[in-house]
Amino acid sequence: MQYITVDCCWQTLTNPHVEVTNIPTVVDYARARGIGAFIWIFATDVDTKAERDQLLPLWKSWGVKGLKVDFFNSDSQQMMGSYNALMDDAAANQLMLNFHGNTKPSGENRTYPNVITSEAVWGSEYYNFERIPPAKHNAILPFTRNILGGMDYTPGVISPGDGATTQGHQLALFVVFESAMLHFADSDATYKTWSGRHFMRAVPTVWDDSRLVEGFPGNYATYARRSSEDWFEGAITDASRTASVPLSFLSSGSYTATIFKDGSSSNIAIETRTVTAGDTLSLPLSTHGGVSVHIARTPLTLSGVADRTYEAEATGNTLSGGALISSCPGCSGGSKVGYLGGAGALTVDNVTAPTTGQYQLEIGYATAEPRTVAVAVNNGSATSYALPAASNWAGAWNSPATTTISVTLQAGNNRITYSNPSGNAPDVDRFVVSRL
Repeated sequence: MQYITVDCCWQTLTNPHVEVTNIPTVVDYARARGIGAFIWIFATDVDTKAERDQLLPLWKSWGVKGLKVDFFNSDSQQMMGSYNALMDDAAANQLMLNFHGNTKPSGENRTYPNVITSEAVWGSEYYNFERIPPAKHNAILPFTRNILGGMDYTPGVISPGDGATTQGHQLALFVVFESAMLHFADSDATYKTWSGRHFMRAVPTVWDDSRLVEGFPGNYATYARRSSEDWFEGAITDASRTASVPLSFLSSGSYTATIFKDGSSSNIAIETRTVTAGDTLSLPLSTHGGVSVHIARTPLTLSGVADRTYEAEATGNTLSGGALISSCPGCSGGSKVGYLGGAGALTVDNVTAPTTGQYQLEIGYATAEPRTVAVAVNNGSATSYALPAASNWAGAWNSPATTTISVTLQAGNNRITYSNPSGNAPDVDRFVVSRL
């Protein structure tokens, strides 16, 4: 990742000069980790020359790299002039722009390269408003809206599991849709153990070569795009079909193709093949599905925390007092354990540690409301932790958050019990153990 967007509402909604969040502190924290920061603002915050002259230099002095400008709400002559003035003044202050809640682009970034992308699309934001973009809609966009310019659709929504699109479809959008800034739309906790993260980690936002392999508006679209010497392919569909991708664009010699496709469970299945320019990839796609492929001389690195992850629903764990396993599309493995609290408890018996000492225990949990959990290690007494809601939208029960606590583990096997004798506990997805 190169940037993070501090979205609404770091400032008071009635006065852009009054901060709720200390942005310079956020910027400094991000900069120390090699990350730049965008901040969200209202278009009306900067629609006059006086406001731009005051606020743009101020935000630049904080170290902000760009602005996500929202709620233009008009295509009037006055507003179109406001776009041009903002692009001019932002460029003078070396600030990038992402237009949101805006009119469709018309090639502005040819004149203003600081205009990175824009929304102007029915995209993933509408999961918040129960107007979920279907697969058919997504298969129209490459041939309509996206040909006009970069499109901040905010792809990669996998938590809801609503059937509108598959996880493979959402992953492929990172290639099929073009935007010089890709906002990942789901929670960090969801992505952390999702197998699609390996492809997300590698996919770039700008391309040296782009090719439409096959497609028909509203039915399907398959793209191949090159960044340096590596190729990325993305295919999406409405109805089930098989995508056919001739690899004649490859140079001589062999490559490794890492294929990310819809699996039998609520996750992405990964397959690797050795391919050459003479091969044609035949890629089956499920209904509303998709597939993504990374092709390179050097195989894609698949790194993660699988060796330190303990799934709540794993065979061998003890569920007591009515605790139950249930489906959770955004959870690692596609499942979680719920009905915890009171008599309901989960015990994981095989948490291993190489030596006795302090360890970091990351808990992946899901809840739509603040709840308390009590965690006990081995025969020790339980410690209670108040956990906030996983998110502020209806999918919170399927979109985990994380909290991290410190625990003492013994060398060898350990037992962790998750409960809340005094009330309801959050559902639990997984535990990840790290040495402090």
